[in-house]
Order: sequence, then C-alpha cells, then structure tokens
Amino acid sequence: SFGPISRFLSATHAVHAEGNSRMIEGILINPWTAGYTLTFFEEASWECTGGLVTLWNQPKDLMFAAGKRLNADRVLVLEWGPRNFYAGRECEVTAWLVDQTRTPHAGRVRLSLAAGGKSTAGELAYRSRGRRVERIGAWRFRAPETTGFGTLLGQLETEAGSSTPPVKYQVFVGPAGRLAGLKADLGRLPEELRANLAGSGIKNGPGPILMDAAATTPIQLQAVRNEVKQGAAAIILHPETAGCLPPGLSSRPSRGWIFPSFHFLSEHPCFRDCRGDGVVGPAWAELAPRFSLQAEPASGRELIGGFLVQNYRAGLFGTSFSHGHDLVIQREGKGRVIFCTYRLLETVGRNPLADTLLANILAEAGR
Repeated sequence: SFGPISRFLSATHAVHAEGNSRMIEGILINPWTAGYTLTFFEEASWECTGGLVTLWNQPKDLMFAAGKRLNADRVLVLEWGPRNFYAGRECEVTAWLVDQTRTPHAGRVRLSLAAGGKSTAGELAYRSRGRRVERIGAWRFRAPETTGFGTLLGQLETEAGSSTPPVKYQVFVGPAGRLAGLKADLGRLPEELRANLAGSGIKNGPGPILMDAAATTPIQLQAVRNEVKQGAAAIILHPETAGCLPPGLSSRPSRGWIFPSFHFLSEHPCFRDCRGDGVVGPAWAELAPRFSLQAEPASGRELIGGFLVQNYRAGLFGTSFSHGHDLVIQREGKGRVIFCTYRLLETVGRNPLADTLLANILAEAGR
C-alpha cells in the first residue's frame, strides 16, 4: 500500500503528530484547563508510538514542529463541523486565539481553503481583550467547486507585526448529489435510515441489498444470505454485531486507546477519488472504524483496507500488534457480501467523503 517502508513510517509519523495536535488544541481552547502533559518525551521499548524522539533519540520532526507551534505565546486554533465541505456550499469556520501573554492587542487572521486546484480566501479582524482564550469570530465562505483532498489554512498577524506559525488542517471537498440516482434495496433498513438515504439521492429499487447489522434480526440476516447464495449482492454495515460474520471472520475494537490505531487504504475501486495518500487521516475522522475485521485468508474472500493497532499487556511491559481489515468482500454461493466497518450510516448526506465512499461500494457490489 505504501511502497518503501520509509513512506509507511512517514505516514504513521504524520498521523501521530496530527492526533497529538488536535487533542492539545482542544485542551488549549478550553478555558477550564491550566495545562497538559505529553507522555512521553522519548520512546520506550514497549511503548514505541508515544515519544517526541525515537528509541535512538532521533527527533520526530513533525512532532517537534507541532509542539513549537502549540507552546508558543499565541496560538491560533480553527474549529468547524461537519469535518468536510460540499463544493459550492456556504460554510463556516470559527477562529480561536489562545494568548498566554494575556496582552490586549489587535490583529487579523488570514484564512484560505484550497482543494483540487481551486481556492477561496478571506480574513477576520479582531481586537483582543487580554484573555487567555478568546473567540475571534466566524469565517463564512463558499467552498470551491472542486473534488478532492485539500488544506484549510490559517495564520494570525498582530498590528505590531508579529505572527503565529501557519496552522493547517486536512479536509475533503466533494460534490453534493454524489448519490443521486443510484439504486439499492433499502427495504431491510429501519424507516429512519431509509429516509436519510433517500434524502441523499439513493432510490429504493433493484440493486445491492443494504443492511445495518445492528438493526437486523438473525432471521432477516439468514434470509439475505439465502438471497446472496442465489446471486444477490449485499452490503452489510456495522458487521461487528454478534452473529453477523461467517466462519473465518471476527471483529475487534480498532479505535485506539493509550496506543494509536493506524488505518490505511488499499488501491481498490472502493476508494476511487477518496484514497488520497492511502492514510485514514484527519478528513476521515467521522468515518474511521471503531471496529475492524480479522480474517483468515480463504478462497473467494477479498481483504481491502486495513488497520494496525498496538496492544499493551498489562503487568508484562510488553506489546503485540493486531492487524486486520476495514472492508471484506466475501463470495457466498453465486453472490457476494461486502462487510463494511466505516461509519457510513452516521455520516452519509452530511459528509461528501462518506457519499463518495458509499457510491464506490455500491458500484463494486453491483459489478
């Protein structure tokens, strides 16, 4: 998925630095916090994902750059939601100032969003009252008419001529209506989910069977499997539900804990137009699986996407790594089942990355 091992190591390093940055930003803009700790400065042999330097005291450049920015006298933090932007739609980003000097001053924040070769820019003027945490204001803009991963960028400049280091966030910009006109058998879904998918443009009709295993009875599941064996295609979401998985497949938590969980994307049609650099990074925050699948290799089974998570064996100061997959295509009889652990039902219709991924999976199921 990554080619040289150095590219894989760089990818995990970037995810680590990004995750630490976002957590520290959340702490900084909370006026009820007074500080934070970072565990820890250098890595240990059994906790090899936590440090600012490696086991051999080699600095992790991205982590040091993030630490320098976040521990400066003044820090700019951008906040918004949902995570990604629909092309051409009105959007809003809130800018926060964290000022450890607590000195009244005036300035402006320069902002821009660039994706797919197009961009939009603006600025917010502000006057600080000398508080540690202040809301500068909201930047309202229209997202560029484009598709792809991009960068939301912000930089604060004071009237006295000082500035903060630029702050960058990965986002995905995609078209609205990506699912319009696509067909799927929605009859097995709860009414609320059917309505949401229909509102996103998916028509109920002949096509892959779409199921939510968390809202499916064993009898309904067996009925679908019988249809698949006769040649139907099915997409099962939330497959970690007990009793949903066939022999040779099991689920395990893959959200991460004290140790991170690294999810990556294979080169596959399911990830067309949304694979980016192959990392389930910041733009995937709302879709990233909380459970993933561990699969034994078998004939008729295709393993797509994946995860690595470090496990801590309490009391032994030892670690092991679990690995598995976030998408599994299983042939059953004359048909196929796609087990999908990405959180699509929670995000379709409000996140263009989710819309793109679901459209690809529907196309793969109907192939």
